[in-house]
Amino acid sequence: MGIVAIIMRWAHILSMSFLAGGAIFGRMVVVPALNTTKTTGDRVSSHLREVVWLVIIVAVVSGAFNLFNAPDRSATYHVWFGVKMLGALHLIGVWIALARQGVSHERRQRMMMGAAISGAIVIAISTVLRTL
Repeated sequence: MGIVAIIMRWAHILSMSFLAGGAIFGRMVVVPALNTTKTTGDRVSSHLREVVWLVIIVAVVSGAFNLFNAPDRSATYHVWFGVKMLGALHLIGVWIALARQGVSHERRQRMMMGAAISGAIVIAISTVLRTL
C-alpha cells in the first residue's frame, strides 16, 4: 500500500469519525445542554458550517479514492457498499441541514438522533466490508 493510499484511508476514517461521532456526541450531550434557546443553536451552527463542509469534502474525495483503488470486489461487497452509501448520504445531508441557521431545537434533536443511528450503521457496515 502506497503512502497516498495510506493518507487517503486515514483521511476517510478521520472525517467519517467526525461525522458519525459528532452526531452521537451532539445528540447525547450538546442538544440536552442547549436547552431550547434558538440563538445558541444558531451560534453553534454558524461556527460549525465551515468545518462540516471541509469534513464532507474530505470524506467524499478520500472515499472515492479508496473505492477506485481497491482490488476487485464481489457482488456481495458492492451490495453492502451501496447500503453503506445510503447511510453515509443521510449522515451528510443531516450535517448540511444542521449547519444552517433557523432550525428549531426539536428538529435539531430529531436530526441528531437520525444521524447518530445512521453513523452507527455506517460504521457497522464498514466493519463487515473489511471482512469481504
